[in-house]
Amino acid sequence: MEVSNGEFEFDDEERMKELKAFDNTRLGVKGLVDNGAKNIPKMFVRLKEELAEDDHYYLDHPKNTNSH
Repeated sequence: MEVSNGEFEFDDEERMKELKAFDNTRLGVKGLVDNGAKNIPKMFVRLKEELAEDDHYYLDHPKNTNSH
């Protein structure tokens, strides 16, 4: 799915590839800052609607915090 917020084009598949590549570098956000990143990478930008969907999911499916 591809959506736009007027500034960025979002493609779920592309975002997942970018996140996986970022995870594989093992640099983390500190690595981005240390390497001089001045803007938030597109892969970290989420639409309000997308965040709201996640909120509803986690409210409907709370984590089981019991550790037995």
